[in-house]
Order: sequence, then C-alpha cells, then structure tokens
Amino acid sequence: MRSAGSRKAAFLKCLKSAGIKADVSWMVEGDQTLDGGRDAMQRILALKHLPTAIMCSNDMTAIGVQHALFDAGFKVPEDFSLIGFDDIHLAEYTIPPLTTVRMSCKDLAKMQ
Repeated sequence: MRSAGSRKAAFLKCLKSAGIKADVSWMVEGDQTLDGGRDAMQRILALKHLPTAIMCSNDMTAIGVQHALFDAGFKVPEDFSLIGFDDIHLAEYTIPPLTTVRMSCKDLAKMQ
C-alpha cells in the first residue's frame, strides 16, 4: 500500500531528525487490518527487548494492537503508548479511546 510506505518513510525521517536510531526488530509489517495489528503485536511481544510506544500506520491496525496488548495483560497508556492514523470514528469507542492522527483528505490531494 503506497500510503503505508509513505507513512513509514515519514516516520523514519522523523526518528532520524530527532537523533533516534530505528530498531528494525520493532518494525513489523501487517496487512492494515485488526487481525494484522494483533498478529504484529504478538510478534513484537515475543521479542527479548520491548518498545515503550507503538505507532501504527492506520487505526484498524492500532485497535488490533490494543487488543493484543490487553490479551497479554498490558495496559495502554500505562505500559505502552499507542497511536493510530486516520481518525476513524471507531477509535473514540475503544477503551481507552485511541490516540490517532487526523489527516485532511483535501490537504493530501493538494500534495499529490
């Protein structure tokens, strides 16, 4: 998905500009779905060293991540910071409500 690749590139650029080295073991690609987010987070939770924050390329993935964290006994935001992208309506109904990035479709169209 082109937008996911663009979001990943922007994320890596921001890390670099902040002087933060990306840990590639924490960068797990999914399929932009609830199940994909859950599966990706389960792979991350199996690692020896865990991140403290998760940035997802869309809200559906983030909700799947949130579910995997809940199942594993972790709490958002106490144990993991979590952020999604797209600001879908469902994001406000998760517990706790998902922190998400809203991107203007008009602004995106202007940039193309």
